[in-house]
Amino acid sequence: MPKAQDADPKQDAEPKPEKKQFMRETIGKPPLTRWQMFRRRLLRVLGVVLLGVVAGASFAVASTLTQRYILPRETIETAPPITIPKDEPDTTASSVSPTGYQTSGTSAAPVTSVASYGTGSAVSGGQGTAASVAATTSAGPDGASGQAGQTRQSRDDTGSDPAGTSPDRATGQATASPDGAGQTGASGQTHPTAAGSPGTSVPETSPIGSEGGEDSPESADGADGADASGASGSLGGGPAGDGETVTDGASGEDGGASPAETGAQDTPKSYTYTMEDYILMQGNLRKVVDDVERGIVEVHSVSQELDWFDNPLMRTGIYAGLVINATPKETLILVTQKAVEHADSIEVTFGTSTTVPGKIKQMDKIIGMAVVSVDSALLPTATFGAVKSVPLGNSYSVRQGDLILAMGSPTGWVHSACYGEISYIFRSYPRTDGICRLFLTDVETDVAAGTFLINTKGEMVGWFTDIFSGAIASNLPIAIAVSEYKGIIEKLSNGSPAPYLGVLGQDVGAAVAETGVPLGVYVSDSIADGPAYVGGVKNGDVITGIDGHSIGGMRDLQAAVEALGTGDEITVTVKRNSVDEYKELEFDVVLGAR
Repeated sequence: MPKAQDADPKQDAEPKPEKKQFMRETIGKPPLTRWQMFRRRLLRVLGVVLLGVVAGASFAVASTLTQRYILPRETIETAPPITIPKDEPDTTASSVSPTGYQTSGTSAAPVTSVASYGTGSAVSGGQGTAASVAATTSAGPDGASGQAGQTRQSRDDTGSDPAGTSPDRATGQATASPDGAGQTGASGQTHPTAAGSPGTSVPETSPIGSEGGEDSPESADGADGADASGASGSLGGGPAGDGETVTDGASGEDGGASPAETGAQDTPKSYTYTMEDYILMQGNLRKVVDDVERGIVEVHSVSQELDWFDNPLMRTGIYAGLVINATPKETLILVTQKAVEHADSIEVTFGTSTTVPGKIKQMDKIIGMAVVSVDSALLPTATFGAVKSVPLGNSYSVRQGDLILAMGSPTGWVHSACYGEISYIFRSYPRTDGICRLFLTDVETDVAAGTFLINTKGEMVGWFTDIFSGAIASNLPIAIAVSEYKGIIEKLSNGSPAPYLGVLGQDVGAAVAETGVPLGVYVSDSIADGPAYVGGVKNGDVITGIDGHSIGGMRDLQAAVEALGTGDEITVTVKRNSVDEYKELEFDVVLGAR
């Protein structure tokens, strides 16, 4: 039997699995669509915004808690509100006396008349008003011509002549001997003025002469008293050219008494003003300018704009501002509205070198003015110490012909000044929600750059404006009086907007009321889209009340509105003309901001 072949161990063994080599497969992802890309970016932006909101809210909460519980109490107290004293309008209309001097409900200032007596001059007093009536004595050319001329009253003497002795209103006669010796003459009584104003002493060096004697008081009773040298008496003549008047305190006494016995002083000579006098007056005016200059600042208005090629462009305007209040906390500056209404940033220059940032406190578009606030802590101690607040004066006391100063930027350059006179006064010019005074002056001024009206006391009594230039036909600059706007300036200084009703009107006087028109404020124009217009007030209505308070005229309306605040809802009572009668209506009005 054949031998079995040996099995091949390699063949008999189980086949080993083949070693497999694994390779990582690269999986290609499809590209993102536009919507997916937009959604991913939007989620990122929302995430950033959410983080910003959370961070801002956390900061606000932390700041509030810090101020309330951590910081000392005195560091967070606000400054007390600013108050501006108000002025009462004058109720007496000014008049002009026959001598050209203005009066205001009282007698005119006494005027001393000087008359020729020989080659000298003589001054005579008066009885009853202690020489408040100046008399003129006329004598012959040589001062000793038999009988002297008659004593006549001065122009401002409104007393009657009971004797009616002559056409020139003689009040007595005096005689003089040919040799000039003093003789006893008739009673030379003079009549008091209508108001019985007291006598006034005039300095000896005054060019208009002196009134009364050296010992005469400045004021006397005026009813039955007699001035030491102003009583009636005889006039004694003297040598030619003496020009000496001798009077006695009683009627009919010997007029030959010496000046030493009667207390009369020598008649002053005529005075001629010299260049030194003019320089002295100019020097006093310069002192006022130098004092007010400490309250004048430069306000730089910076605005960012783009030119035609979208390139950034910076515009800067320079205006004059007036410091109206300076405290260690803040300094308040009054400027024109044009200086700040379009400004992106504001800078204020004090003096010539110190410039600090400022911010708008509040503005009033009706009057065209604004208040800018500066942090006083940013000013150096020396600069802040040199700053002066210019007081707001009483513009009701300004009279036609008064000397005034235009300061700020009357020439277009800040820190310039000029002076002139008040040419005309509009005493009750209608304006929105009230009335105001307007001054016409003969000074040159640049309204846009900011110019303020200053009186000789160094007080601001108004500012120049072009708001009324279209309504008033005048080639003279127009200034708004400050007294009617002190309430509004007070609100602006405290950061509160001035309330706005939106009516132009005029008083219904007693004469008009007799025709059947109710007393109150006649609405000549209910300004379109104004609070009153929206509330239902129409042209021709007569406003008689606001919130139950009676309104008798524009001043009552102005005071009532200024006492309210922006956003207040008030009830305006009007009487509207209907068929043969006026019907009373009430409208709810929400006050706006000026």
